[in-house]
Amino acid sequence: MAAFNLKNQLSQFLEETHGKCTGSFAHKGHLPSAPNPGLFGRGLGTVGLPLSERDAVELKKACHQAPFGKGSETIVDTNVRNTWELNADQLELQNNAWQTTLDHILEQVAKALGVAGGSEGIKAELYKLLLYDEGAFFDSHTDTEKAAGMIGTLVIALPSKHQGGGVQASFGGQTLVLETAESSAFGYSYLAWYSDVEHAVRPVTSGHRLVLTYNLIQLAGGPRQLASSLNDDHTRLARVMALWNDLSKRPRAHTTSDACPSFLAYILEHKYTDANLRSDHLKGKDAQQFRALQAACQDQGMLLFLANLEHSKDGSCEDYCDGHYGGRHGYYWKDDDEDDDGDDEEDCNDGGSSCSELGDYHELQEVFDTSITLRTFYRTNGQQLASGIPINAEDIVQDDPFDRAPDKEDYEGYTGNAGASATHFYRNSCIVIIPSERYSRFLVDHAKNGEVDMESFIGTMIEDVRQRPEDARLTVQLTETCQYLMTVYKAKIKEEQAGKQRYGLTKASAVTDEALGFVAKAALQLKQPALFESAATAAKESLPMVVYPALGETLAEVNLEPWQKGFELALSRISKVHLKWEAVTGTLQAAKARLYDLSSVSSNLDAIVALGRQTIENMLSTEVTVSKEDVQALIATTEAYGQGFLFNNILPFVKKHISNTTFTITFLVLLSAAEQDGTVKVGVARNIYRDILADLIPSFKLEINLPPSKRSRYDYRYYAGVSTAAPQPNVKLMEANDIATLLDNCTSMDLPTEREALMDHLVASSKTVDPSAFGVLFIPLLARLVELSRVKGTPLNDATVSRSFFQNILHEYVRRYIGVEPARPLTWAQSRRACNGGSCGDCTMLNKFLTNPQEEVGRFSMAEKRRRHLEYGLSGSGCTLSTERRGSPHTLVVTKTLNNWHAEHKAWRDRCVVAGQSFRTIGMEALKEILGEDYGRAVDVRSAGTGSATGQKAAPATETAAGAVTPLGSMNPWNSARDRQAASRTPLGTISQVPAWLSNPNLAMGQQTRPSSKVHIIDLTED
Repeated sequence: MAAFNLKNQLSQFLEETHGKCTGSFAHKGHLPSAPNPGLFGRGLGTVGLPLSERDAVELKKACHQAPFGKGSETIVDTNVRNTWELNADQLELQNNAWQTTLDHILEQVAKALGVAGGSEGIKAELYKLLLYDEGAFFDSHTDTEKAAGMIGTLVIALPSKHQGGGVQASFGGQTLVLETAESSAFGYSYLAWYSDVEHAVRPVTSGHRLVLTYNLIQLAGGPRQLASSLNDDHTRLARVMALWNDLSKRPRAHTTSDACPSFLAYILEHKYTDANLRSDHLKGKDAQQFRALQAACQDQGMLLFLANLEHSKDGSCEDYCDGHYGGRHGYYWKDDDEDDDGDDEEDCNDGGSSCSELGDYHELQEVFDTSITLRTFYRTNGQQLASGIPINAEDIVQDDPFDRAPDKEDYEGYTGNAGASATHFYRNSCIVIIPSERYSRFLVDHAKNGEVDMESFIGTMIEDVRQRPEDARLTVQLTETCQYLMTVYKAKIKEEQAGKQRYGLTKASAVTDEALGFVAKAALQLKQPALFESAATAAKESLPMVVYPALGETLAEVNLEPWQKGFELALSRISKVHLKWEAVTGTLQAAKARLYDLSSVSSNLDAIVALGRQTIENMLSTEVTVSKEDVQALIATTEAYGQGFLFNNILPFVKKHISNTTFTITFLVLLSAAEQDGTVKVGVARNIYRDILADLIPSFKLEINLPPSKRSRYDYRYYAGVSTAAPQPNVKLMEANDIATLLDNCTSMDLPTEREALMDHLVASSKTVDPSAFGVLFIPLLARLVELSRVKGTPLNDATVSRSFFQNILHEYVRRYIGVEPARPLTWAQSRRACNGGSCGDCTMLNKFLTNPQEEVGRFSMAEKRRRHLEYGLSGSGCTLSTERRGSPHTLVVTKTLNNWHAEHKAWRDRCVVAGQSFRTIGMEALKEILGEDYGRAVDVRSAGTGSATGQKAAPATETAAGAVTPLGSMNPWNSARDRQAASRTPLGTISQVPAWLSNPNLAMGQQTRPSSKVHIIDLTED
């Protein structure tokens, strides 16, 4: 047995089978006679055949230039493709007799290409009409798979006299030239090739080449049996597979890897995209060899899969590209995710290196590293099972399968720290053969690294057992798979825990709760409580919620006692109130439904109800983190367990978490809604409101989503609450609608003291909260209060406390969000710049220039290192910098500008626009009705610099950066008294329509006389 090498036996047989397989990669044929297809173009009419010069001109007018795919783009480039086209939806073939001709062509093509099932196994879908004028061509390319199941292209040349235009097709080192010109004057010819065949359309030297193009689609459900001529080969292959399967059942110590490999990969002749990698889409000889393997494996306990494989080699290379360096010519793979949308007819290969335009690559001088990976791994029906599975060269049936040009190259030239290097990529599609005894371990060993789709893997096995419970083999396979999976997971968990204890941290766990959920569901299908308990124990947080309905169905059918520990353990691992309630109700409802289906009664139901309630009671008595999402679950428990549960369990729980303002407010809002729909007795909500608000008001605090880090105060997006940070979708914080509803409920329940206290807290918060809170919370809150008053028919000016609340919030909005309009500086004085070295003579001289109100330009002659030091210090100053390279040393020229003021003023104007939109959201008329005589004072921008809403005057003076005190009035950039008056006060009603002086930045400069300027020259020539 030691002398037996299964891999060699399999390789020899498959190579022999490959030689016997029929079919070519491309085919051409001529039709001695054929009916006119009745070519009719939308908006064009009937096109006569043979094509006349007149019809060619008209046809060209109706066509559009044909694009092609390059990388992820679809482009038109007549240097690559010079062709005109009509899409299938723009033309008709009106002669019904044409279908008979097409069927005849398909029969010949299927036979020539070796299509499984002959012409019954494929169909042709009309794609486009192409017109090649004199000089037209298409460079070398491969076709994009434009439809599911597409395996190739069929081209039918219609009568149109031309010369040239032949198709050169290349595959596997072979080249065929498919000509259409010889019978083009009055005859028809056809060409066909598989979609991964590289081909080019040679230039048309005269006339017009007119062709119909079809997508060849392989039909599912083709014949599975071999032809009778392969029966002997089938017997030989079946014996090899039977021996392999027998050896795989023996302990590994009793077999050699050559005699019994865990799996083998056989590389196919064609390459397939991930979308089309399935057995019924295999082409030609690939399809024939797959059927041979399938027939030999199906009765021998062997399993077949399909995969896209990638081999990479990293190494050093020469740092140049000279056209054909290395003496080899390769083409470059186009990834599936780079396919265009199918708008183009074909795909032009896009190279991956700097030398790729000619398809050349660098020969590796020394190889540093290699790897082989099953990029994607599929069942034969196209269902993906895994990705990124590493394998070795010994796992491939063929010897030296990568002794060819690479499909892609990533090249990096000389960097100064390292020589030139390149990575070569070789990509192929393959059949993977695995003994059924080794299949589960093969995938589980990779599942521990998170590379396996557990739903496709375990989920499919569970469904197979459910559909065929009588098949003991399936049950054993699922059981052994889950047991081995748990063994691997437990070892992985120990490894992670050891790493955490040693280093204080660990990477994200590769043992996912989602995967353990499938193990738990398998345990339920297999009726194995110990396996379920094991999965619940191993869960990092808790089993997925989808497990619990399945658990309920199982508990309705079995003795509860063996399952109770696992059920309690699974529930105890859930740390969130709403998820625990979802698990409890999901289990109970599924159990009830199952008992109803069985027309049965079970004592388990009462036990499940009691266990669920006890679980919720235990959670409410322990320390847990609560959130807004938990409130609905708490209200639901009131309906399930009664009013006593509300007072004895929920109310103490809520008061225990009173510091979580968002949670508490949401509870009060939903409690009131529950009273209105009858879940809670009338009057109960008011008593609970008074009780909870007494504790909430002293600890009230805003909890809203704000930008995690502040932006420049000149950036209006900061004030508008726009954050560049990623949102936190799992964190639901305070919402304006909830606060508005709470205030409205206080009014309805006659709790004016509590309502006023809440409003006081909101006003106090508006004085200190981040300005972005106005757009996030306060403005929507005011708008919602107005809406609620309208709905209930309450006069907007009815409650004086509302007037005060609106007035104070709007005053803070004007003061803190809009802010004081930035005044245009009247001098050139700027703020000092800090020296990163603490203090130096150069920075002292620079600051003397910056703070001088008269000097606009400063010149600093000094060595480069010192100039760079000053440039670094001037970053963000708004000054423009240039270097005069005359004389030695060179001179840094610093020119002061008003750039920073312009940016600040633009941000202020932008905030005005945003504020106008906010006011319109509330409603201008509503504001006037609410505020009454206080309306004008509340919206006075002059109050932006004050601390109250009473319209106090702003501070009379401000200190400039230079240290000089300048009256605010003299800082105003507008000359006329009218402009100054407009600038000093902006009514709320006009803020949404920015006045001309505000919208025109040039007016901001006015006709102001520029301050007199001096040039500050510092000559520091010493180093």
